[in-house]
Amino acid sequence: MVGVPGKSKGCNTCRRRKKGCDLQRPICGQCRKSSLVCEGYTRATIWVNMDKSTGTERRYTGQTLPGDIVLRDTLARSSYHEQYLGQFWGSYLPNGRTFPSHATQYTAGVWLNNLPAFFRLDGPSALPLKKILLANALATVGKRDGKRWMAEASIQLHGESVAILAGQLEDRNGLTSDMSLATVRCLSLYEILHGHELQDHVGQVKKWQWHTNGGLGFVLSRGPENYTTGFAHQLFVDDRATQISTSLVSRTRSHLNEPEWKTIPWTSIPKTPKDLLTDIFAEIPSLLVDLDELRITDDAYMKREGLMRKCWQLEKQWRAWRVQYEPQADPVIASPETVSPSQVFDSFLVAHIMSGYWTMGIFLHGIFHLAAGTVPEDIAGDETDPRRCCSKIIDMLPTFLHRYSGEYGIHGGIFPALIVLMYLEEVDGGLDSSEACAIYALFEECKRGRKILHFVENMRQRLKAGGVRLFQPVYN
Repeated sequence: MVGVPGKSKGCNTCRRRKKGCDLQRPICGQCRKSSLVCEGYTRATIWVNMDKSTGTERRYTGQTLPGDIVLRDTLARSSYHEQYLGQFWGSYLPNGRTFPSHATQYTAGVWLNNLPAFFRLDGPSALPLKKILLANALATVGKRDGKRWMAEASIQLHGESVAILAGQLEDRNGLTSDMSLATVRCLSLYEILHGHELQDHVGQVKKWQWHTNGGLGFVLSRGPENYTTGFAHQLFVDDRATQISTSLVSRTRSHLNEPEWKTIPWTSIPKTPKDLLTDIFAEIPSLLVDLDELRITDDAYMKREGLMRKCWQLEKQWRAWRVQYEPQADPVIASPETVSPSQVFDSFLVAHIMSGYWTMGIFLHGIFHLAAGTVPEDIAGDETDPRRCCSKIIDMLPTFLHRYSGEYGIHGGIFPALIVLMYLEEVDGGLDSSEACAIYALFEECKRGRKILHFVENMRQRLKAGGVRLFQPVYN
């Protein structure tokens, strides 16, 4: 293999953009200033391979080498790793850029900014994280370029990451590593982005749930005092809502709703609007537990009144949050073909936080009406009608599907769409309503939407098979 020098010594991102590069390493100043993913300084290579059957020499440039040879060499040579990872970030992150500092107020993706630096670390502790990052990169780039060997390599790397991480976690010291928790997050990411392409569709959701539950156990084992600063804090606050959501399915009170978990991690860092909204969300699993107790209690009247009072109190906090913290930008993209990347990003941030807000509204109003025993006909058009919240979410879904939102937009759309469809199906007895049809029509329009739909449908089928109903009537 021999290197092929380019005319410019700049990083690959600046060369592609035809911009001047200041040659800083590992990330050039131009990319850092523009919040772009720096693709590094590694140039394309020429691979020289001897065909033993004919005795002839063959030369291949870049990624054009036959799969069996490329697979072996790619997994061994770090020169290719950052190249593929840079391409992955370019398609995954909104606008292909790292999240600016103000994004932490509203979205849960800022922890991703740290991963390129972790990818450059050496040593066994970084190995599972590096492997799953490369697995995500190869799977994404391979699908884009039609490279089957990349898909095969990504599956191999995914398995190796799981195996190495499992070995590290058998040692209690592995539980103190931020990189181990980041690895679990990236394994979950792999299932969302690529798990739907496997034959076992139910397995996609099952594996995602394993990783999510494992991440929660990991967090709880360390204690809240270990998430007060730095990357550990960002990891915790960005994944807290996902970990709380596991208690919705199991209908158990969330450990993350306990006072120490809602205070200690913010000893040194003030809470963001996203953190304050997640505090409200942490209360919702407890409402479902109270709803279940209402179904079996002998003192139904007192339980019923107590649950309705809790719903109203929490709903007041929910409404107050909107008055004080709702962003000013529009979460709905009015003219998708003419907006700029920066406009889409602003709308994306707002859609990310506000879709979560309206999802909580479905739970708060839905649980209240279940406790009160009111029927859909009695609340239609009322301000507490959960369908009003459903419509708000449906209006935002195109923002998550816009090309400038990147593959990351998939994450913003999954949970709100899942809860909307579950509510509509359980209340209507099916998915024939105009709201449900609108969701399916949106998701069928583009590849990113179909990825969301695959995951949502797989999740719905798994929950239904397990007898999970979030909005089951209390009274017959």
